[in-house]
Amino acid sequence: MSTRYRFDLPNDDWFIGEAPSGYDFIVARAGDFPAFRPNIGATTIGVGAGTPLDEVMASSANSTASSSENLSVGEEAINDDGTVGRQTLSFAVASPHGALELTQYQVFYRLPDDAGSAGEEHVLCVVMSAQTRNAGELYDDFDAFLDTLRFEDATT
Repeated sequence: MSTRYRFDLPNDDWFIGEAPSGYDFIVARAGDFPAFRPNIGATTIGVGAGTPLDEVMASSANSTASSSENLSVGEEAINDDGTVGRQTLSFAVASPHGALELTQYQVFYRLPDDAGSAGEEHVLCVVMSAQTRNAGELYDDFDAFLDTLRFEDATT
């Protein structure tokens, strides 16, 4: 059995973009954003069977810390059955426009059994990235996007 997912755009201000290598998809915000275009992207991460979601989340934060400055981890939460986790990261990165203060809202979904390699499970990490000054006003769009995310058995 394999898993696939579907989603709807949160509203007409978002469009599906070309996913960079390593991403399952990318959705971008329309409008004039000269320094950084807000986006929602997803990657599927292979983890060892039984790896707790908090370890996957910590690994994501550590990876971000290694390529940025001033990392701050905000909200962290995992549901009771350990299948969905959330965290908020704020950090700075260098860009041609100078230092950019970014915020990422990250949501991790332990995927249903997808017949991966023995001893491996998969986690879908969905991330909205935006300049910190814009992130709060885009959070509702991210939640609306997540509300439409649904997982389906690929054999049906």
